Amino acid sequence: NYVDLGGSVFRYKDAYLSGGIYLGGVGSANKLDDFEEGLYTVSVATGSGSISLDSTNNKYSYVKIGKLVTVTGRIDVSSVSSPSGSLYLNLPFTASTGVKYESAISIFIWSATSSAPETGLWIGWITNGASQIQLRYGNSNTPSANVANYIQAGTEFRISVSYQTDA
Repeated sequence: NYVDLGGSVFRYKDAYLSGGIYLGGVGSANKLDDFEEGLYTVSVATGSGSISLDSTNNKYSYVKIGKLVTVTGRIDVSSVSSPSGSLYLNLPFTASTGVKYESAISIFIWSATSSAPETGLWIGWITNGASQIQLRYGNSNTPSANVANYIQAGTEFRISVSYQTDA
């Protein structure tokens, strides 16, 4: 608590650590030993039928700091083949299974079929231990899971979500 590493004019350029760094204390809750960022290829799962993504716009970006993962991005649908039922988007890491860490998602779906519900009614969430986002729509306590049939070629999915993992 009395030695500074570097200074305002004497700064270190890079630090290579093999065990992590403690921020704000020495307890295990203060140890940062995992940081990762990258892109991952998104896959879409439906109850039946299929949804194919545009190969030039089929990735979301993620940042993982410790157990917290943030996913953002836009993907585009290139074609569909009679999709129906539930609709899921995969995640780069499996959600935590311990404490109840369900996550709500900021989602914007553009150019779904004209019979689709309004964009503001689309919702998504990640349940404990899940490796995917489930998309639904509705403004009641039991939003419909039968949404894949509203997706067509040209539909865009834009999301932002933060969730916790176990590792």
